[in-house]
Amino acid sequence: VETASAGNIFAAAGSTLTKLDPDGNELWSTGLPGLSRVSAFTPRPDGTYLVSGSSSSAIRVIAIDTTGTQAGHNSDNPEGHIALQSNGTIALIGQLGTDIGVFRYNPDGTPLDESRIDSGSSTEFYRAITATGNTLYALGSYEPAIVNRRDFLLLRLDEASTGCNP
Repeated sequence: VETASAGNIFAAAGSTLTKLDPDGNELWSTGLPGLSRVSAFTPRPDGTYLVSGSSSSAIRVIAIDTTGTQAGHNSDNPEGHIALQSNGTIALIGQLGTDIGVFRYNPDGTPLDESRIDSGSSTEFYRAITATGNTLYALGSYEPAIVNRRDFLLLRLDEASTGCNP
């Protein structure tokens, strides 16, 4: 469930995304072809939305327009959370093997770069990503050698970042 600045509510169940007005009335509901479940959703300044999700054979990011119609970007990507930088760059956080990956794409969906976040642990998990202007903040967790303990990673990636090791 996400809310937009106008107070609209977006809810995902399985591969269906529904937009509700602030009073809870359905504005539209759409099935997203090729997805078995929705993982993340973010609005874009042009009124379209980006949705990340998975199917049995791939991870997808799909752009949909203001009416819920698919508008492109049906490409393989890591499943995870989405952030939109002020320059239009699309950023996702997801698993990259046993590490955390931050994947950036141009506004048209073509790959730009990726960053690998490696704490040295074999049990790293992505948690969230957000953008403030063109700076990304990635949150992850890992389990150090100490039993029954989980530590968190909070990393700042500026516009020029193409990789980091905390």
